[in-house]
Amino acid sequence: MPKRFSTARGREFGEGMRAAITNSGLNARGIADVLSWQEAKVSDVVNGKGGVSWLEVAMLLSACRTEAAERDRLLELFPERDLSGWWQLHGKCAPVRPRTALTNLAAAETLISWHTHAVPVLLRTADYMRAVLTASATVSADEMEERLQVLQDMQKLLSDGLDSTFYVHEFALDLQIGAPEEHIGQLQHLMLTSNWKKIRILVVPSAAGAHAGIAGPFTQLKFPKYQSLVWTETENSSLFVETKEAVGGYADVITALDEVSLDEDESRDLIVSRCVRLQEATSQYSEYESEPSDD
Repeated sequence: MPKRFSTARGREFGEGMRAAITNSGLNARGIADVLSWQEAKVSDVVNGKGGVSWLEVAMLLSACRTEAAERDRLLELFPERDLSGWWQLHGKCAPVRPRTALTNLAAAETLISWHTHAVPVLLRTADYMRAVLTASATVSADEMEERLQVLQDMQKLLSDGLDSTFYVHEFALDLQIGAPEEHIGQLQHLMLTSNWKKIRILVVPSAAGAHAGIAGPFTQLKFPKYQSLVWTETENSSLFVETKEAVGGYADVITALDEVSLDEDESRDLIVSRCVRLQEATSQYSEYESEPSDD
């Protein structure tokens, strides 16, 4: 069966409408009674089908007593729900809880992620992520713990069986993020995660030189019922790429990354060797620091 046409905006709109009904304490039948509609009409509004007006969406949200901010967000989404591609501007920095990313991660069956110089977000330990957030020029310290909790929520999808492939550049293994022991902890986490059944970690060696992924990090998500998308992030915006040609371009990048990457066993061996080397260096430094001074 061919995958049906669906957009990130449309899925988020539908999810928001269903949540509005659920939060009202009524079901579709109850909302239909309040509005004197047929139950099928409620379904049409929730699914954004043709023939449904902005006013009818507003009436349903009013009947659900949806909070003003969420009501306005859904009414803004409604006219654009069929548009492919979504560039979200966040202001000073990315939101604490990236709603669209979380929605699509939860719906995906396959994830392919690449980062140019750091460990991909979903593979980061809390210590690694805390160091990244601390170094940020835009993220408030007051949001730190909440952002770390969101990271854990996203990572739970990996343990729930999301089929995932991560491309990690060799530079990311050497770049110390946080204290030496936190760097070691991150490498140990990669070693552990690489043994999970549905996770592949492939290292792009520095010897590869220039390569197809050099333009920047991205994550491709594939779904069982609708077309793939690619998600990229900047300091203060998110882009969800959905057109067939653009997603196909990223697929070509993935193919090229696969060609220059080490295989799973080679990648795991490289991560282990880096971890052992760092542990030995840290141990030697600690011994040196503990030696009594001649002074």
